[in-house]
Amino acid sequence: MSHDDVLFGYRLRLFTLADELQNVSRACALMGVHRSTYYRWKRQVDRWGLEALKVRERRRPRMPNEIGPHLEQRIVAFSLAPDITSLVQKKLVSPSWKKDRWKGIVTQSVVVFVVRDGNPKKLRTWDDLLRPGVQVITPNPFTSGGARWNIMAAYGSQIAQGKTPAQAQAFLAALLKNVVVQDKSARDSLQTFSSGKGDVLISYENEAITAQQKGVKLDYVVPAQTILIENPIAVTKNASKPSQAFVTYLYTPAAQTIFAKKGYRPVVSGISGGPKFPKPSGLFTIKTFGGWSVVTKKFFDPQSGKSVLAR
Repeated sequence: MSHDDVLFGYRLRLFTLADELQNVSRACALMGVHRSTYYRWKRQVDRWGLEALKVRERRRPRMPNEIGPHLEQRIVAFSLAPDITSLVQKKLVSPSWKKDRWKGIVTQSVVVFVVRDGNPKKLRTWDDLLRPGVQVITPNPFTSGGARWNIMAAYGSQIAQGKTPAQAQAFLAALLKNVVVQDKSARDSLQTFSSGKGDVLISYENEAITAQQKGVKLDYVVPAQTILIENPIAVTKNASKPSQAFVTYLYTPAAQTIFAKKGYRPVVSGISGGPKFPKPSGLFTIKTFGGWSVVTKKFFDPQSGKSVLAR
């Protein structure tokens, strides 16, 4: 085992201990790490995932969402709009990337409950997920953009039912007590669920549809209250003309039909050929809570956030 592997293991243990103790100060004291260092690493993990804790040849770690010089003429598509905004701040993407008629969103989806084939536990509402003994799977919102959609869907479901922010936060805390596995990504969580772990997976509708198309035995439930997932796309400033043309093509009926057949909700009207997408009566968007710039600071900041996982 190399020295860098030892350092990575040490840093990872610090984060694990802080989560186990639910006390950052105590974990830092036990591991001999200053709290400011912990939060510096935490900001990196929040943005780039656990790979940020690795040290490779004393160079800055390559981050999962980072694009290198050889990719700077390519297309960028992320789970969250702030990931593209960060590229705008680095002057890699034009500030006007979302000023088209679709506001930079190429496809949509909704947060759903992925359940066992036949839904044996009859999990249909958010309150059903709080029942004793129900094992919930959702990825870690500090390493997964998809998990942040899940958290906001759960929180927003309560607001949509007329609950107060305090009641919605209490619901979120209760829900997370039933979470048995938090993988680093939504795809990993689907694999965990597919392997037989858990009773319900909080996930994207398109992920559930794709899994069914691949022969995975599962069902999914679109709850009455859920959030509209918006998937952003952009090209970098130095993008080639073929790259720009390809993004333009993605908004054509032909391309949107392909997306629909893969389980994504099209942003272009009049698309047919895919599954029937039910419209939940209590559908809301991230704008309900002020947009991602407000939500990120309010819910997912490790030092001042409201998220239960940040405490």
